[in-house]
Amino acid sequence: MKVLTKFLGAMLLAYCCVGYAKPPEPYPNKAITLVVPFAAGGPTDVVARMLAIPMGQSLGQTVLVENIPVSRTQCAKKSRPKPTSHT
Repeated sequence: MKVLTKFLGAMLLAYCCVGYAKPPEPYPNKAITLVVPFAAGGPTDVVARMLAIPMGQSLGQTVLVENIPVSRTQCAKKSRPKPTSHT
């Protein structure tokens, strides 16, 4: 009887906690920025733009291609994520 009481108490507690759970927001919920570390017009830019269209359709969000022609060590410093998009 004691085990049954503990079990029912745990079930009641779990039921109460589930009732107040908030459903998760869909992800991604902002525009996505695809950073290309080379100059615009090159083969990497063309491939990135070709991939951005189906990626945006499958994710249901806008995919922006941003070209930042910098050296390898500076790419992470230059591509600061905007608060209005995912990078």
